[in-house]
Amino acid sequence: MKLFCYPHANFGDGPLNNWLWPQLIPGLLDECGDQLFVGIGSLLNDMLPREPLKAVLGTGIGYGQGTPRPDGTWRIYAVRGPRSAQALGLDARAAITDAAMLVRALNLPARPKRHPVAYMPHWWSDAHGQWRAACDLAGLYFIDPQSGAEAVLNDLRETELLISEALHGAIVADALRTPWVPVAAYKHILALKWLDWAESVELPYEPHRLEPQYQPEAVRARLRRLRGWPQHGRAAQLAEALVARPAGAVSGGWYRRQVERNARTLQHLAATAAPQLTRDAVLDRVVGRLLAALEQLKADIQAGRMVVNAAPGPVVVLRP
Repeated sequence: MKLFCYPHANFGDGPLNNWLWPQLIPGLLDECGDQLFVGIGSLLNDMLPREPLKAVLGTGIGYGQGTPRPDGTWRIYAVRGPRSAQALGLDARAAITDAAMLVRALNLPARPKRHPVAYMPHWWSDAHGQWRAACDLAGLYFIDPQSGAEAVLNDLRETELLISEALHGAIVADALRTPWVPVAAYKHILALKWLDWAESVELPYEPHRLEPQYQPEAVRARLRRLRGWPQHGRAAQLAEALVARPAGAVSGGWYRRQVERNARTLQHLAATAAPQLTRDAVLDRVVGRLLAALEQLKADIQAGRMVVNAAPGPVVVLRP
């Protein structure tokens, strides 16, 4: 089977998928595209190929154009949460949890706690603003969501409290028993994904708000993409002022104040926000169900049951 994942350097996309699955199902993944293994990510959308047989385990809905209609090319062992199951018209038992929680099953060795509080932004947020600078001002450790799977995993194990805008930062922290606090600064943070997973582990999702930051280079890129930007009056003056800012640096004025306000908010959250953590019994249950689903997948491969369903609907392999 060929691993199917979003080919991006973000932790919860290519890096975590490529790090985790070879350890859990060694020898079962190759470059053959006749069958696809769909694991970590919000991949149940229009990006998913229609033709090959697809084995789905711990994946969710989210970004993309619409929700696909599962057909005979789908074998569903688990989806990320109840919202994914409902959107796809599946039995509620198909909702287990996000496959990234299988990090728990690897029993990674503990590491010394070097970072009292760390912040991990969504990868796209990191491209918009100087969140590392905000962390430096706040005295927090910055976790780069694009630094690679092992680097992020080490950082999460070395952190006592994680403030996270990145969904898979929170999920893996939870699996590693690092308490976490959810935040959101931008509209691209998709609450649906968070709620889908949080409900699967009996947690609320009530993110604290951070102020969106737009570093000058991000503003430049955004303005270049705009169509019909007003070419006169106050709007034109603002556009000129923003584009004229030096790129990549925390300069004075409006942008510096954004960074400083977020630094103060991060400090306040680090001191006062109530952290979250899935209860041990719930974590053990969902990880156990994912492992059972993974064993069933391996048994189905060995028994030659990985074939397109002759009936129009998907094959849904339900676990207790």
